[in-house]
Amino acid sequence: MKNRSEKHVDDAIVGGAKKGRLGRITDRALNTIAVADDGMPVDRALSHTIKTARDLGSNERRQLSELVYTVVKNRRKIKYRLHKALKACGKTVKVFDETMLIRFEVLVALLEMGAEVQSLEKWDKYAYKRVPKLFEKLSRTVFKHKDFAVTYSLPAWIADRWSNAHGDSTAEKWAQSLLTRGPLTLRVNTMKASREEILESLLTDHNIECEPTTRAPHGIIVRQPADIENLPLYREGIVEIQDEGSQLIVEAVAPKPGDKVFDACAGAGGKTLGLLAYAQGKGEFVAVDIDKKKLSELQRRAKRAGYNQVKTFDFDMIDLPKKYLAWADRVLVDTPCSGSGRLRRQPDTKWRLTEAELLGFAGKQFAILSRGVDAAKVGGIIIYATCSLFREENEAIVQRLLEENGNVRSIRLSDMSPHLPDEPWHYIEPGPDESGPDGFFISAFQKMS
Repeated sequence: MKNRSEKHVDDAIVGGAKKGRLGRITDRALNTIAVADDGMPVDRALSHTIKTARDLGSNERRQLSELVYTVVKNRRKIKYRLHKALKACGKTVKVFDETMLIRFEVLVALLEMGAEVQSLEKWDKYAYKRVPKLFEKLSRTVFKHKDFAVTYSLPAWIADRWSNAHGDSTAEKWAQSLLTRGPLTLRVNTMKASREEILESLLTDHNIECEPTTRAPHGIIVRQPADIENLPLYREGIVEIQDEGSQLIVEAVAPKPGDKVFDACAGAGGKTLGLLAYAQGKGEFVAVDIDKKKLSELQRRAKRAGYNQVKTFDFDMIDLPKKYLAWADRVLVDTPCSGSGRLRRQPDTKWRLTEAELLGFAGKQFAILSRGVDAAKVGGIIIYATCSLFREENEAIVQRLLEENGNVRSIRLSDMSPHLPDEPWHYIEPGPDESGPDGFFISAFQKMS
């Protein structure tokens, strides 16, 4: 049975607009945004829309995706511009219902994407004419704002925290980069092929333009839309889809062949598979997560890649079994977090996340990291990682561990990999362009006793 949000997408009803009434793309965009506003993650809402929109061609699907993500990514800027333009026309947002405001926002987003004002009427004639001269005024306005949080559509409290922790320049750079499109990045399974072989195969056999990642040694950036999951290279486990930043976390763990490796928050196993390839498939690997479905996906992916030695367990790290105390040579603790480093892929997160939720992550993160230390043997390496750009989830956790646990010491990331800097912790910054990685934080420790 479909849940309410899925039925909402299928019914395609927003403010009386039904399938086809406003145009195939417009209807789908309005309804996908409405469903995301109602609580469904935008990537899931869009995926469901596209999956059921059999009448849309590939170009229309790309256009739909770009329009939806432009609205969600740029929501604060769009709302600000709309508010100012309505005020100039003698109106306020309060006189319009939520569905009409979404329709306005879609038209503003089209202007942001470079559409001519005359073309807006074909997208939504009623909304276009609802306030005379509204979009003409918007099209003539050069947007300027002294607050980068408005310019780059970032909630004020996030901008303030980043500025206070890292300075205005870095905060603004991050905000800007998180509006770019996240690249499609692959990791080559070096047990089956070299990166050079796959680069040549993608270009020669499949006519797919690609290039090597700049920092991760086995990564490939795909420079054009491509159905990677239907290629033999993917189906045979020769390549995996994995962001470059995530690949660099694997480089930090750097398991040797024969090591005992413990992945404390494995999820669907992208990093677990990377660790297996790094260790040439030799060793003992334990992957833990509280989500059974994700672990099932991990096992499926491991089988496709040719690995059968991964043991998976669906327990909370706080309940770490005695069997795994002081067991591992390498421990990866990639904890659940705010996901702020991946906002270009999940932009709706920034509008849902609250300061209270952010602060609530820290206690759980510290507890999981502490148990990760317990899982390491004396002399073992612990890598702590997040896909967060918040100090509260990163340096603050590292500092607390060093203050409260006398059994660990910081070590330089460069001691683990030549692809990482000569420091004990490091931010992999998002972007700054469509080839750059997502944002991650990595830190390294060694257990001393």
